[in-house]
Amino acid sequence: MRRVISIFRKLSAVYCHTGNFAEGIRVCKYALGRFTEMEDKYKCIFTFNMSLYYNYLGEYGKALNAITGFESVIKATYEDRYYKVLLLKADCYYGAERYAESLSIYNKLISITLKDDFNNLCVYYNNMTQVYLRMGKRDMAVNCINTVINNLHNISDDFEALPQIYAELGKSYLMMADNDKSIKYLTIALKLSKDFKYYSVTKDILNELSKIKGNSNKLKLKDEFIILTENMGRSYDSLNHSLVFNIIQYYTRLGDVASINELCEYCKERKVG
Repeated sequence: MRRVISIFRKLSAVYCHTGNFAEGIRVCKYALGRFTEMEDKYKCIFTFNMSLYYNYLGEYGKALNAITGFESVIKATYEDRYYKVLLLKADCYYGAERYAESLSIYNKLISITLKDDFNNLCVYYNNMTQVYLRMGKRDMAVNCINTVINNLHNISDDFEALPQIYAELGKSYLMMADNDKSIKYLTIALKLSKDFKYYSVTKDILNELSKIKGNSNKLKLKDEFIILTENMGRSYDSLNHSLVFNIIQYYTRLGDVASINELCEYCKERKVG
């Protein structure tokens, strides 16, 4: 049975990168319901992943219920990874617009993190930037984002969240209406997400880039969309049309009818979008 559970454990983590979050939830629920006698270490993994997928889908209440209901077990089983639970909770609170609770957790994370752990500290300060912006505290947000910028050179090249760090910088600058810096960091994030094969992150980045108004020759969203769908193959969610619609709106604002036609023809031929 352990071998089968191990297979489901690996499967439950795959959907983080493909973006098929609903399928990830289904796998986690099935494993938790089917293998009720499995060890706590596996229950922790399936519960955490399920909560993560709910968070990605914007179902913050379900995400929080799942993770808080099993939080003490996760802390006892994986004490060295408990910070990931706190990070997930902080992100859920942010999504649920419970900004004070989110900020409280980020401050706790910073207080328990080693001062030379630049990888994780940049993640926390990055996320705090957006919390402060939502709270209308721009000066605090600027302090946080500057902390990240000043420490980018200290982040490990192989850090698992490196693409997300640059992506969140781009999002923050977009929230601050600084399109040039937003494009700069989102473009770096796009390259990194492709290098890391984080397809769901690539989709998020393309969505963010599609929001940017104004003409920029740097943004080849049509080409990037095609590359993404070709790389993902059958794992691309062909029923989710939001990304292609956003890209069409982007080209509509530019009056680029040719790119719209090419994109529509591609989607029609490949039955995606």
